[in-house]
Amino acid sequence: MNQRIAIPPKVIKILPLMDSPVDGEALGACRAAGRVLRHSGLTYRDLAAAIPTTVPPETLHNVQGFEPSPAYRPSRRKVSVFTPAQTTHHRQMALWVRNHERGRLTPREREFIVNVSSWRRELSIPQADWLVTICDRLEQEDRQAWA
Repeated sequence: MNQRIAIPPKVIKILPLMDSPVDGEALGACRAAGRVLRHSGLTYRDLAAAIPTTVPPETLHNVQGFEPSPAYRPSRRKVSVFTPAQTTHHRQMALWVRNHERGRLTPREREFIVNVSSWRRELSIPQADWLVTICDRLEQEDRQAWA
């Protein structure tokens, strides 16, 4: 049977601070606990091994198909970069370019514009930048043609 490692009392006092809703405080508590553990010659693996479980902690990372609790999985939800109004404006810009390009786009730009005008999703920042660049260029060419 494995002997339990004595965790320094300072780490035990720091651990509840990791539950802070403020990211900086939670990260600071994690870093502080790590410093205390290292100073004592321990690691986070040692800390995990000291927590009583039905499965020995040292075997968890070797268990095939081990899945952490859903509470510890990172969120896969996409974070929106643009507001819904900006996303709508991007689509309107793509439709304008598609209807007014008159052969002035490269094949790559044309494919991009056709795709973007049919998408129902948000563009990435580089895609939005490229769309604005194309739109600006066409508007500039139209202004010069009317001058």
